[in-house]
Amino acid sequence: MKEDLHLAPYRRCLWEEAGLLVVSGDVSRALLSRDVYNGRYGIRAPGDERGTKLDRALAAAGLSAISLVERESWGWSMTFPGDDFGLFIGVEPEGMICGGVHGAERERAKVALQRQKAGEPLVESHYGPVGDDPVRAVELYFERSIQTPTRIAVSDAGPGALCQVVPGGDFSRVSGRTDEELLALLDELSAGQSNALRVLDEVVLFYECRCNDDMVIDMIKGLPEDQQREVWGDSSELEIECPRCGREYVVKRKTVRRQ
Repeated sequence: MKEDLHLAPYRRCLWEEAGLLVVSGDVSRALLSRDVYNGRYGIRAPGDERGTKLDRALAAAGLSAISLVERESWGWSMTFPGDDFGLFIGVEPEGMICGGVHGAERERAKVALQRQKAGEPLVESHYGPVGDDPVRAVELYFERSIQTPTRIAVSDAGPGALCQVVPGGDFSRVSGRTDEELLALLDELSAGQSNALRVLDEVVLFYECRCNDDMVIDMIKGLPEDQQREVWGDSSELEIECPRCGREYVVKRKTVRRQ
């Protein structure tokens, strides 16, 4: 329902004097769409620590995806040391973002990212997290897998920024700053008259999930026959939860209806 979408504007800029790519935006408006989405499908939002980590992961994942010249599909899976839950965050090329919390084993802390351009093979990366902050986990991807120094700052209120060095850039301009200092600096540069930040692109994020009845049917049909028999057993219907957003479906052998 497009009338329920709350679009979160983001900008991709070049800070030419420092040689840094800068992506900035406020995820909080997209999260208003999440409240509408969850209400529409009866999805219970996670609270406390789980909700805080999910929101930070959504913010960092959105900034990361927008840093690309060519948009891709990104799917993050994160589990942190000592947590009995994990996070999933998906970002699509058109700006659609979604995420959810799922159960996980405490001893299996890991981060995985699946990236895919349209018409190209899936690319996967796996690594262990340092600490328990999803924002830092996303930074580590660029450091370890892409070898590109990247700084991400996200405030509790929603505004966030990603700064990434380009060839010949000076990463020290942002690497030693706190989140508050970095966000304040970028606000100052954006508001000033010096045109320090040259806008390269303007995009929006919004909260929705690509899951639907047909995708659920195709998922079941795609299983080998022996697995289908095992899944169905003697049941006439299945309850299936979308691993991306948590939306529940009731699947009958010939029909699918939404809950």
